[in-house]
Amino acid sequence: MNRNYRMRIGSDDVVLRFYDRSWRAARREAAIFRAARGRIDVREVLYTATDRRPTPFIVLEYVDAISLRELKARGDHDAVAQAAYDAGRQLAALRSVAVNPDVRANQKST
Repeated sequence: MNRNYRMRIGSDDVVLRFYDRSWRAARREAAIFRAARGRIDVREVLYTATDRRPTPFIVLEYVDAISLRELKARGDHDAVAQAAYDAGRQLAALRSVAVNPDVRANQKST
């Protein structure tokens, strides 16, 4: 399980994500975000510490948006359907992204 915290650094909000179970998951997710950036809507990876022990972490761009849970609670079925459609398009586009999580190129810091 991952723990996510919204934090303010200077004038910017970021997401600090801790990977409690696996440094490999942290490295893999950072690699996926980097490979997919510019092809699908993903957060920018600002900093990685994927080999940090005991708990690896990454810092991600914070995106202010409404959650699917909130959207469903509003009862706007058309908006939920549109969100599902958009998610499907993003997932389909993700299939074309080549990811090698062992490559640490462009990693800003560990």
